[in-house]
Amino acid sequence: MTHEFVMEAKNLHKSFTYPRKITILKDISLSVNKGETISIVGASGSGKSTLLHILGTLETPTSGELSFFGKPVTEAEIPELRNKRIGFVFQMGNLLEEKTLLENVLIKAKIAREPTGPKKSAHEEALFLLDRVGLYDRIDFPVKYLSGGEKQRATIARALMNNPSLILADEPTGNLDALSGQTIQNILISTCKELGKSLIVVTHDLHFADLCDRKCELHEGILVE
Repeated sequence: MTHEFVMEAKNLHKSFTYPRKITILKDISLSVNKGETISIVGASGSGKSTLLHILGTLETPTSGELSFFGKPVTEAEIPELRNKRIGFVFQMGNLLEEKTLLENVLIKAKIAREPTGPKKSAHEEALFLLDRVGLYDRIDFPVKYLSGGEKQRATIARALMNNPSLILADEPTGNLDALSGQTIQNILISTCKELGKSLIVVTHDLHFADLCDRKCELHEGILVE
């Protein structure tokens, strides 16, 4: 019986040809178990975000294979993967400023065509997640009135909607002060552990990286632990 990973990448390469040919990623393989947290560090411009985008199906590798639960990803499956199997936490959050916190978190359920009215399961899930990240008392606040740290906590709650298996976070504390950043680090890791989610986080913060179960470094296109 073979072990089934939540996500497995095999022999990923990524090259660009314009304005000149450059290879960003070289023969990268990475697997993640259920509930495992993995950090990826490296110099600016080393390709960390490119790798994370490929793992999240937001970019296509030049060559290599990506699998979820032992099944290779096909083009037809990508929309459902992005909405139901993967949650994204970006540095800027990408929230809708005029919408309330609750409305922002429910967006993923609406995209999945799930009913989101009061007492519906998606609505209850959103309330639970907002409570889990410490924002239950802000659910009716338009996002524009929230602090940077609160917005990023909301982004974590939104990423966890629809019960994804894998959370991908790209510099989630990059725009925050030290105290707010530490809060986000603790919430992100503890919540993923509590809910049994796998996490891959790209970060420049070595303390954050050390909080994860495994730490990898991307150097000259090669990923090493």
